[in-house]
Amino acid sequence: MATLTYADLIAKFRELASDSADEQTRIGVFLDVAEETIGDVFRTTDRRDLARLLYAAHLTILAARNLKHGGSGMGAITSRTNADGETVSYQAPAPWVGGFNNLGSTRYGVALAPLLMSARYRRPVLA
Repeated sequence: MATLTYADLIAKFRELASDSADEQTRIGVFLDVAEETIGDVFRTTDRRDLARLLYAAHLTILAARNLKHGGSGMGAITSRTNADGETVSYQAPAPWVGGFNNLGSTRYGVALAPLLMSARYRRPVLA
């Protein structure tokens, strides 16, 4: 489970707020994916956490676009329990499926790209 939460993401990116428990759970899955994908390659935890929040926001937008056009997601099935105690399953995107390969497709990905390049060794190092 991610150390960053839905509340952390919304505090940074208010425009992604949703009243839907399912959407909040989906964002939680993307935070888990971001934590597993972006390793400790930054000099500070603030920069690492910003990178993870940007990546989760990027994946949130990609998923919204996918669902809008009749898609069902990508990657392995992930289950979480939402705030109402219901178990909800989503397909969490693997980082190589629509993740790092198209950072230029969302404003969050565009913001993330130079941050990744500033990481130690000047390249993204996956966890």
